[in-house]
Amino acid sequence: MPSDRIEVGQQAPEFTLPDQYGQQVSLADYRGAKNVVLMFYPFAFTGICTGELCTIRDRYADFVNDDTVVLSVSCD
Repeated sequence: MPSDRIEVGQQAPEFTLPDQYGQQVSLADYRGAKNVVLMFYPFAFTGICTGELCTIRDRYADFVNDDTVVLSVSCD
């Protein structure tokens, strides 16, 4: 049975979604140029999700550098 689960290190399927400013962002924009940390969270402004996003913000230098970018995706 096929699975929609993406394992750590597995290449993510292509997607294009609007960012917080309404600009389209595609995973392909980074392919071959930067590593992507792809973070999913269910709802913005909930305690757990806010905490997770604050951890990324507070540890920004651990994730983002010349070779890596963080993309966070929310269903809301």
